[in-house]
Amino acid sequence: MSENIISWTPCKIKYPPKEGSYFVTLKQLHTNLVAIARFSHDDWARRDIIAWAELPKPYDKRRTRDVKFKWHPYPENKPNMLVGDYLVTDIYEKKREVSIYFWYNLKNKFLEEDIAPVIAWAEMPEPYKEEENND
Repeated sequence: MSENIISWTPCKIKYPPKEGSYFVTLKQLHTNLVAIARFSHDDWARRDIIAWAELPKPYDKRRTRDVKFKWHPYPENKPNMLVGDYLVTDIYEKKREVSIYFWYNLKNKFLEEDIAPVIAWAEMPEPYKEEENND
């Protein structure tokens, strides 16, 4: 279970207020999964997106107040799992951004870190769970 808790907004209630990148829960056949998607009023009609949430701010070791995600500085701290997706703060074109990278323990690194260096990682949030209607 993730140590990071976010507030999901079901798409059937409302869409994000402005264009930008957001967490989304994608409805899959057997389970829901979390991804990052760019919101635009023109193309948000995908039926597999069932909820959205704000992305956390990228890791900044100077920021200690109002931090909603537990960031782990990298490479000092590394994930314990053998493999899996993690939220990362990377540096792409000299700018910090939040992305999802795949950790591969046998290589002791994130597979994508050769493209954009990782400065911190966090556990992925739990996907949105639709309320069951028991009528």
